Order: sequence, then structure tokens, then C-alpha cells
Amino acid sequence: MYKYGNLNDTFYFQFPVNNSSGSGASGTLPSAKVRKSGDSASAAPTYLATPYPLTNASYWAGSYEVAIPATTANGFIHGSDYGIFATRAI
Repeated sequence: MYKYGNLNDTFYFQFPVNNSSGSGASGTLPSAKVRKSGDSASAAPTYLATPYPLTNASYWAGSYEVAIPATTANGFIHGSDYGIFATRAI
């Protein structure tokens, strides 16, 4: 999934995480890390984000959204490309 915008925009990503029974209830809370594309493999993430669950009954169990505020204060650089990694231990 690609999203384009400007420095100081907030980007929203949605993702599912689930267990084998489909309940979305086991495991830890998900986490998300943003990485600057092309950085060395040992580079620290640019930004750490906390996803939040989508709780309306219309969403499947384990549905999450994460907001990424792409600001210079959060380590983002104008004209750079970033990737987001979201995971949850089950």
C-alpha cells in the first residue's frame, strides 16, 4: 500500500492481526515501526507508533488503525520514502 503526502501530514494505515480462531483476542497489543527506505539494515526505526483497535461491531476482530504524523520533530525528512511495519505477537 502506498500513500503520498507532504511533510507534516498525518498518514493512516489499517491492518488486521488475528489468531487462528479468528477472535483477535490472544497475544499482545500490536506495534508499528516506521523505517526510512534505503537506510542500513542496522538503522533504528524513524518512528514508533501505537495502533488502536477499531471497535465498531462492523469491523472484524483484530482490525487496527495506526496514525503516523510525518513531522520533522518525529524524524521525517522532506523528499524521503518510508515504510511501515506492523505486527502483533500471538
